[in-house]
Amino acid sequence: MTKTMAPPGVPTRGEPLPLVPLPPRPRRRWGLFAAAVLVTCLGVLGSVWLHRATTTAVPVVAAARTIERGTVIERADLVVVRIEKDVALRTIPASKLDSLVGQRALLDVGAGSLLTPAGVGKHSVPRAGHLLVSVPVDSTMVPTGLVAGDRVQFVSSGNRQAEPRDPVPAVVVSVRSASTGSPKVIVEVTVAQRSAATLAEVAGSGDVMVFLESRDR
Repeated sequence: MTKTMAPPGVPTRGEPLPLVPLPPRPRRRWGLFAAAVLVTCLGVLGSVWLHRATTTAVPVVAAARTIERGTVIERADLVVVRIEKDVALRTIPASKLDSLVGQRALLDVGAGSLLTPAGVGKHSVPRAGHLLVSVPVDSTMVPTGLVAGDRVQFVSSGNRQAEPRDPVPAVVVSVRSASTGSPKVIVEVTVAQRSAATLAEVAGSGDVMVFLESRDR
């Protein structure tokens, strides 16, 4: 009987199988992994800190939708936005949002516009004993940056009157251009009813000037 020979490298029956070495297991470098996570976290925190340290944006109250003058303000009318801090802007901080609910809009506020302290109150414009008056004034006779809530005085230069009138105090409601290409602006103000006639005479003189009172109160 012929004995069958096994191919080279193949063990015959009864011979032990050769030991095959296992591939080396990769070593987990937990230290490097932890260091990478730490560096990433520090980078994120550093970016957040740098952004907060370099930005001057502050949260203020704006109109979520158009608020018509005289209407009672509801919570849905208001939204919080962030703007760059500017001392020239008279805004309402977001922390006072809830206190505005239930008050009345003293001015028309368009959707997305910022609310101002002068534009919100517990009475309508004009309040009792006052009149709402629009006065056309030459733009060169109006202080730059006049805003709602400013206290002003209307004065006639006297060039077209026999005698100058006393200054007429008023509170600014809005300032807008009279028309395209016109050198005049319309200054809308509230004025005491007893002074309305005097203001009409001053405005009618054609030489009316607007003086801005101090904003310090």
